[in-house]
Parts: sequence; C-alpha cells; structure tokens
Amino acid sequence: MTWMLSGLKNVPVPTWPLPLVTLARSNLSSSSKRWVARQKKDKFAKMAKAESYRARSSYKLIALDDKYRFIRQGGKAQPGWVIDCGSAPGGWSQVVMERLKNQRPEGEQSVIGIDLLPMLPIDGVNFIQGDFTTEKIKREIEAIIGDRRVRLVLSDMAPSFSGHHNTDHLRSMASRCYHQLCEDLVNFSDTFLCKGGALACKYIMGGDEKELKEMLESRFEKVHNEKPESSRKQSSERFFVCLGKVSDPTY
Repeated sequence: MTWMLSGLKNVPVPTWPLPLVTLARSNLSSSSKRWVARQKKDKFAKMAKAESYRARSSYKLIALDDKYRFIRQGGKAQPGWVIDCGSAPGGWSQVVMERLKNQRPEGEQSVIGIDLLPMLPIDGVNFIQGDFTTEKIKREIEAIIGDRRVRLVLSDMAPSFSGHHNTDHLRSMASRCYHQLCEDLVNFSDTFLCKGGALACKYIMGGDEKELKEMLESRFEKVHNEKPESSRKQSSERFFVCLGKVSDPTY
C-alpha cells in the first residue's frame, strides 16, 4: 500500500501471499533479510497466510471495524460504494468484500480500489490503477459510481521514501509525507464521500497529528484515534476512524 509521487507502468503483477522462502533465497539487502525473518515470526503474517488474506494489514481493518462497525453500518450492509485508496495488494478490499458477503445483488460491484501498483482481481472490486489525486482518476471514479453514493473511504496508504527510519530527521520527513498524504485524502473525501459517511485512514505520529485531527473534526461528527493490536509496537502508525460526515460531496 505504498503511495509514490508518480505512477508506475509495466509493473508485473505478483502473486499473493509472497512466498517467504523464495524471498529469503534471493539477493536481499540486510534490511530486507530482517523483514523476512520478522515476517516468519509474526503471528499476524502467519494468520494472513492461513486465512488467505493478501496482507497482514487485513487484521488492522478487522479490528477497527469490529469496534466501530463502519463497513456494515447499523449492523447491515448499506447501499453505496466503498473506496479503498492504496488498495494493493488487496488485503483491506478482501475484508470489505468478506463483510459484505451475501449483502449485495449478484454481480454488483461494491468497492473501488485505487493504487499506483497493480492488483490481482477480487470479486466485487472495481480496480483503477493510478494516482487518486489526479483529475483523470477522479473522472474515472465519477463514471463508475454513477448515481450511487460513496459511503466509506478507506486508506492504509504509506508514502514512498527510502533510508533508515530510526533517525530523527527521517522520522520527521515521514511524518510530513504522511501529513500531506492525509490532507490529499481529506480533500478526496470532501469530493466523493456522502453526508453521514465514514473515513478510516492511517497516519504517523510525529507532531502534525493534532492539526490533522482538527481538520477531520471539522468534517465529521466523531473522530477516534486507534492503534490496533496488529500494528507493530515499534511502529509509529495510528489510525483515525471518522464517523458521520457533516456535508454533502462536492463532485
């Protein structure tokens, strides 16, 4: 769910989940080898493989929705679209479709997934490859949603940057990148999310979260700050769950 500044073309579509044995045998950097070793020990990575989720991040959305029930609002599926920004490899879209199972007409698509990277098909998901901030992609979304409202926007996106994350400078840079990404997502929600709709998005702790929360509180009736169990303890990521958008979409 990495979000970069420009799109990628002719990127091969991987199979999911990625086989750790294959990764471990390839010519990896020391940091990548540490990631592989950590994945082998991680209980959520093991659970994702056992339950056929494409990413361990699926359990973050599961935990958030178990608490706030925004996917099936009011305990039952509601009409309208769900937009999953930064959807690849598809872990969050899988959870949404699983929770909407048997709640939509046969053949009807319920989710729009958007990512710069390619994503293998998921039944019920209309995938768009591109940058969600561009006018081109926004026009594609408008063409898809027609007269059906967008009732939920999701984002587990991460900006793309390289370097060692344990330095103060790079932590600050990561926070600024996330803040800009979240601002773009808020503007996107202003455009497409219906009145009464919900937004769940990731952000990074780093000093800008107060300003971001105030921005969200001006648009939603309730804003909750969460760190699911499946979010690694050493990670500074957290999630805002925003319920009850107070205004109509602008598109």
